[in-house]
Amino acid sequence: MWEEVQEDQKMEFAPATIVQTGNAMDIDDDDDDIYGTSKITEPATNGQPDMKGGAKNTRTVIHLSLCDSLPAYGPIADMAFSLARNGDRPVPELVAATGAGSLGGFTLFQRDLPVRTKRRLHPVGGARGMWSLPIRQPIKAGGISYERPVNPYQSDNDTLIISTDANPSPGLSRIAVRTAKDVSITTRIPGTTIGAGPFFQRTAILHVMTNAIRVLEPDGTERQIIKDVDGNMPRPKIRACHISDPLVLILREDDSIGLFIETERGRIRRKDMSPMGDKTSRYLAGCFYTDSTGILESNLESPPAAGGANQPVTASQAAGTTGNRSQWLVLVRPQGIMEIWTLPKLVLVFSTPSLATLQTVLVDSQEPPASSLPQDPPRKPEALDIEQILITPIGESSPRPHLLVFLRSGKLTVYELFPAGPTSEVPPVTRASRLKVSFAKILSRVFEIQRSDDSEKSVIAEQKKISRTFVPFVTSPQPGTTFSGVFFTGENPSWIMATNKGGLQLYPSGHSVVHAFTSCSLWESKGDFLLYTDEVRALTSIQYCSHPLQGSEPVGMGAGFSARWAIAFPVSSSRKAIFKHCLRPNHLPRHCCVITSSKFASFDEDGNQVWEPDAPNISDPLCDCSALELISPDLWVTMDGYEFATNEYINDVACVTLETASTESGSKDFVVVGTTIDRGEDLAAKGATYIFEIVEVVPDPTISLKRWYKLRLRCRDDAKGPVTAVCGFNGYLVSSMGQKIFVRAFDLDERLVGVAFMDVGVYVTSLQTLKNLLLVGDAVKSVAFIAFQEDPYKLVLLAKDISHVCVTRADFFFADGELSIVTGDEEGIIRVYEYNPQDPESRDGRHLLLRSEFHAQCEYRTSTSIARRAKDDPVIPHAKLICGSTDGSLSSLTPIDEYTFKRLQLLQGQLTRNIQHVAGLNPKAFRYGYTLFR
Repeated sequence: MWEEVQEDQKMEFAPATIVQTGNAMDIDDDDDDIYGTSKITEPATNGQPDMKGGAKNTRTVIHLSLCDSLPAYGPIADMAFSLARNGDRPVPELVAATGAGSLGGFTLFQRDLPVRTKRRLHPVGGARGMWSLPIRQPIKAGGISYERPVNPYQSDNDTLIISTDANPSPGLSRIAVRTAKDVSITTRIPGTTIGAGPFFQRTAILHVMTNAIRVLEPDGTERQIIKDVDGNMPRPKIRACHISDPLVLILREDDSIGLFIETERGRIRRKDMSPMGDKTSRYLAGCFYTDSTGILESNLESPPAAGGANQPVTASQAAGTTGNRSQWLVLVRPQGIMEIWTLPKLVLVFSTPSLATLQTVLVDSQEPPASSLPQDPPRKPEALDIEQILITPIGESSPRPHLLVFLRSGKLTVYELFPAGPTSEVPPVTRASRLKVSFAKILSRVFEIQRSDDSEKSVIAEQKKISRTFVPFVTSPQPGTTFSGVFFTGENPSWIMATNKGGLQLYPSGHSVVHAFTSCSLWESKGDFLLYTDEVRALTSIQYCSHPLQGSEPVGMGAGFSARWAIAFPVSSSRKAIFKHCLRPNHLPRHCCVITSSKFASFDEDGNQVWEPDAPNISDPLCDCSALELISPDLWVTMDGYEFATNEYINDVACVTLETASTESGSKDFVVVGTTIDRGEDLAAKGATYIFEIVEVVPDPTISLKRWYKLRLRCRDDAKGPVTAVCGFNGYLVSSMGQKIFVRAFDLDERLVGVAFMDVGVYVTSLQTLKNLLLVGDAVKSVAFIAFQEDPYKLVLLAKDISHVCVTRADFFFADGELSIVTGDEEGIIRVYEYNPQDPESRDGRHLLLRSEFHAQCEYRTSTSIARRAKDDPVIPHAKLICGSTDGSLSSLTPIDEYTFKRLQLLQGQLTRNIQHVAGLNPKAFRYGYTLFR
């Protein structure tokens, strides 16, 4: 917003920009932007303007106001893997030290959306489906039914759960209600339930089974039943249904459909489907959509007709429901044509044949209703058949309608619905009404599907059948926050959700198989869900955090300090194997380095303080102070800590296995810290190496933790220079001091004894070990590959890079049984080296061979390697390198096979040729890494 103010002599140093303190941005709706600012004309004297005031100088002041903000966790300083629990399952968790200063802390990354198991509901069952429904309980008096008064704040809470199982054959359904302690089964119904939902304004239950549609009272007694028969002949079994009061859609195994609608007498009846072809029509999938946003109704184009016959009729007009939300019917034919019909008149308004091929944009083809395929011989399922389809709103504060499609081949695609823009092409008019909307693809995933033989109809095959369905839900994890999303069941269970600032994302749930899912507010919580999995039938809730569902989904823990390192540490050598292969959070206190603030004071040679505050309102200056803290991952509380001097800074922290006589195995894990001691600008900096031991002590009875640990300082070794990096191999400690590296043994658990050293460069920035091999990254001399031998003790230089590159991180990398070296420099260039003495260019193996360069445009100072096993499960797994950058991004380096590489190279070429380049720049040159001094 601009403002003109009068300028005087006192405004020489006045700011030209002012930041408003309010968070809301004022939007000026006046006509000033069009016609200019209104000004009052000064009255004239004798026909001349009044010049007494003289000319006035003005200046423009820009007012800035905060419109929006994006939460972020800041740069990543260090990372470590530990083990957490997602419900009842142990899952890997990436602990990152993020942020800086007072905004620093820890950020926890998990691959799956975190959930918390609240209780197990074993009596409910539900291997074939679960539905938690809010049904009103009426009261009968004198033969008249009255609605029971309810709390207006709890009127939307669920009152019962309907579940169904395939065992015992032919199935069993249950109705359960909440009791004081758990749940109790009130009604058992023989047969398998296909679907259930509230009906007649939530005063009854619409219950769909394989051969009938039933209306049940809230207590489970039957009010009406409609058997699905054709005359006296039974129809094929019902395989799916969709319920949206006051309509019911059923789909049978022969791909025929049935449509039912409620009547004014509290019953349902069949609806006439003659405009759709009635019995001859075949459809693979279908659903209802209730347009709560009004986007469909506002974009419907239909000719004027008496009574508005072609206009979409709202739910209140259809069956007397409240509200003005229109209802629509979405169907998919076997040939892949998606159709949208108005309700209740059944007028086709949208048709597209592009859904089967999952085109980028779906638009109306203006075609009339498609004809069904011949049924003789019977049609067999195909890979491109659409198995599930759903239109539902997804989002946070303002959900938008999305189209979700799942193909039989395992492809899942999500489209977002938009109003169709103006087009110069005049489509052929083949039907009277059309819907001026389009669907744009925004997400696509491919899942591996294991299908059994569809021709097998045995009881065992029916019990092993996995249901893959879209289940929409609305959840409120906390007051004022509401999320609308979709859960996808099956062997690839996923949450499909969107936030105001994060966009639509798909998050794996982490379960191997989820057979049934439903949102549940039976315990008066809007953030609960019921899941039936192979592991447990439980009531769960999503663990929403300070920044829920943003980007890569960190779980933030702001600590008010600057975290620099985070490592996971085993508390005893007997759990060393567990630490390597199956970490347990109860046995892993996290160990970290933090930077806090402390008071600074100067002293003379006699130890007297040089300056003291001379007034009560004057405080001592503050300076950064490094500290080492031991944190429990269960409650995230600090168990113990060690504070360093004000002029001593931590450079590196590592968990190192050293030889010791205090254990039966002869080795033990210690925490090693390398520091820098700053002695001012006139004296050279020194350093020190600290060795800490984590010991278990008796816990405080007032604390809920069963085990408690403390830090014990075992050794402090002074150095002549800063100790910039530490690591260990074969029971020895490897540390750097400036341009030197030292290999030392831990003698008698109290001192370090040097056994070997080597001059490697100018300033060591990174140390990585693999058995007896050592990888050294230097700030000037790039990377060196070194081997260590014990008889006699010696460090041997195998190869090095002769380029002058400032390496910030160096790692070992495995692919196809071969070893490579990956480095990252301060410019963000990632390089891959090879050690091959047989290559003539390596000069008998003395030089590392540069095989690839890639400009990542941002440096990374921390990385961690994990094993990546392929399908064939090789003896030596591939490596996957996860890097944390200074801009807060997480990236992974993964080896791929030659076939995948060629496909990706062709895709890269197509993208380069067909997508417009930003500012005319070459995208390939953007990723080139130009090595200097080469």
